[in-house]
Amino acid sequence: MLSRVKIDKAIVLLVTILIVLLGVIALRFFTEDNTNKYTKVKEPEVQISRENEVKVQEIIEAKNEEVAEEHDEEIVSENVQEESMAEDVSSRAIKETRSVEVVQEESKQVTKPQVVEVPQETVQTGIPATYKGYNVSGKIEIPKTGVNLYVLSSQTVGGMEIASCILCSTGSLNISGNTIITGHNYRNGRLFSNNNSISTGDKIYITTVDNVRKEYTVYDKFLTTPEDASFYIRDTSNGPEITLSSCSDDDTQRVIILAK
Repeated sequence: MLSRVKIDKAIVLLVTILIVLLGVIALRFFTEDNTNKYTKVKEPEVQISRENEVKVQEIIEAKNEEVAEEHDEEIVSENVQEESMAEDVSSRAIKETRSVEVVQEESKQVTKPQVVEVPQETVQTGIPATYKGYNVSGKIEIPKTGVNLYVLSSQTVGGMEIASCILCSTGSLNISGNTIITGHNYRNGRLFSNNNSISTGDKIYITTVDNVRKEYTVYDKFLTTPEDASFYIRDTSNGPEITLSSCSDDDTQRVIILAK
């Protein structure tokens, strides 16, 4: 029989041989070929990752181009809208200018004195062209107050002391527009002192120096301030009108009488 020593030596030898074999196997397993195999196994993942990066980059670039195109389209659209708005504004400005011109032209036509044919009576009055050095436009008669005065062509301090005067007119006496005739209230019966007693419906007669006489009918009477001129210009398309103006008894207001 083998001795115990020999058996132990055999076991040690076998263990050594096993260790060597394991070393060789391990060495072969971790050789360059195996390393390359593992490396090659991971390469497809790397390539796939790079391809994904390329694709992502391409998608990003395509998206940027698309956004850039949309931005360019928006800019073009905004430019077109701005040009359209500018054209609209220009067009409106032209239309408004033309409208203003039309209104101005119509206003000129409306405000232009029109000759209105009215029933007239020709009489021989012998009205002079001048009276005490003042030009005369006609004569006024008010049966209600007994007034029978010359109507001087313009208002002056001296003329107001002796007769009634034309303050202003939007047309011609007895022909067109509104003629404002003023007279003092002397509170002694002279000139327009009794105008406050005139009522709606009363008659007033105006005769011009060319012997044309016209009857007017009072249709309104009121008191107002000396500064009020709102009634000077009014619609006289139905024929000429006259406005009588005189002071109130206390001189604080004006007695206004409208007749047509």
